[in-house]
Amino acid sequence: MARTSPPLEVQQQFVTFSDVHQRLHGHLGVLLRAVETSTLAEGDALTKQILGLRHELNNAHRNLQRTVSASLTAPDSPTQQIAAAPGS
Repeated sequence: MARTSPPLEVQQQFVTFSDVHQRLHGHLGVLLRAVETSTLAEGDALTKQILGLRHELNNAHRNLQRTVSASLTAPDSPTQQIAAAPGS
């Protein structure tokens, strides 16, 4: 992304995806520690949170893919203008 000028919508979707991804990894780390110390009860609230975050991450990923695909197929996309620039 640093070498191109993606549309604002792509940037926003990327930030959303990254945020959810980071939160999920943080929760997974806590969950793994709980498993290692045998402090995880069946149906634990942490497990439910992680499953919810997994669903949220899948949605954010799908939206990011859709936005990127749409921006790449748009006739005036900055990526296509960069690729078509003379002397490249």
